[in-house]
Amino acid sequence: MLATLISLPQACFPTNELYQRLWKAFQYNGHLPADVGIPSQFLQGGNTTEQEFLDACHETYRAWNATGKTGMREQKRAALVANYRGVPSDIMEKLRKLYASDFEMFGYDEHPAYLFEDRSAR
Repeated sequence: MLATLISLPQACFPTNELYQRLWKAFQYNGHLPADVGIPSQFLQGGNTTEQEFLDACHETYRAWNATGKTGMREQKRAALVANYRGVPSDIMEKLRKLYASDFEMFGYDEHPAYLFEDRSAR
């Protein structure tokens, strides 16, 4: 999957931008620590390879995991809350209604407190 993403034509995304987006997605999903920035060699459009990027991801994950900071679930939830914090209540309600059948089918809470709390004041 990653190989397919990285081999996109340059007109879509410069490689360094793709690396940055992937790194951030890995952080949002709790696979990489949120407080560790992408290594600088992947910020510029240089001659870094896909394998070097994957190695950096693996190394960062292993170092994080080795220190006992395996709060992946908590980090993922924190990123989710932070990203939905700015979404207006009326839009949240429309999303809830739009996906109501999916929530029911897969057993998800359609109104999770961590996303909907404190919205009545908005």
